[in-house]
Amino acid sequence: VVDQYWAEMADHIEDIETLYEDDKFGSRELAALVASKVHYHLEQFSESLTYALGAGTLFTTQIHSGKPSQYVFTILSKVIDKYIAERAEKESNPEADPIDPRLEAIVESMFDRCFEEGNIKQAVGIALEARRLDKLEECINSSSDRASTLSYTLEAAQSLITSRHFRNKVLKVLVELYRTLETPDYQNICQCLMLLDDAKSVAAQLGELVQGGDEPSELMAYQ
Repeated sequence: VVDQYWAEMADHIEDIETLYEDDKFGSRELAALVASKVHYHLEQFSESLTYALGAGTLFTTQIHSGKPSQYVFTILSKVIDKYIAERAEKESNPEADPIDPRLEAIVESMFDRCFEEGNIKQAVGIALEARRLDKLEECINSSSDRASTLSYTLEAAQSLITSRHFRNKVLKVLVELYRTLETPDYQNICQCLMLLDDAKSVAAQLGELVQGGDEPSELMAYQ
């Protein structure tokens, strides 16, 4: 309905916003959702995001409902941008205000949808952008092809992450996860260690392979 009559509703946007701000109004989340959609059609995306956060579960359920609308995709993009900014601010300044829990709820819903649909690479991208190492590990461990997802993550970490400090954190996580594969990927373990400038650990890993006593391990070390 809003998508069809948003122009008419725009004439009454202040009344809709007043309903949301009224603590005694029983459908505040619905008023927030309507206000968010009207602002979206007016291309007032900051206001649209603000009211989408106020819509609570009425918004987050749309993330999981079939094929999300362009409105939902647009707001999710704004959510990610704001969440990334707040995470970066909190990381650089521990005294900064806590991250808005409503943002956290929407981001969690985005991860849930990715996992439900098997969009692991998309989830990895969100985890890297949002600097969520916990979700990054969950992405890799829930993948049906962990080796492939690890390789994708390693490539993404080198091309997408601009912060050396955070990239090093990711590389350390990848080293540990590569070791948990049924057949540990020593080549990529060493690559991660080299990217970390950890020559001592690279030497130790190569020495371990040479002393392993089997020809494949020795050949891997000499490569």
